[in-house]
Amino acid sequence: MTSSTNTRCSDSLCDWINQEITTRGGTRS
Repeated sequence: MTSSTNTRCSDSLCDWINQEITTRGGTRS
């Protein structure tokens, strides 16, 4: 992920969003 994406959303918002992406494309499917 690029930092520009994180700049557009809030800190807490990006936090759970990043977790969702990591969970979807990471350990979970």
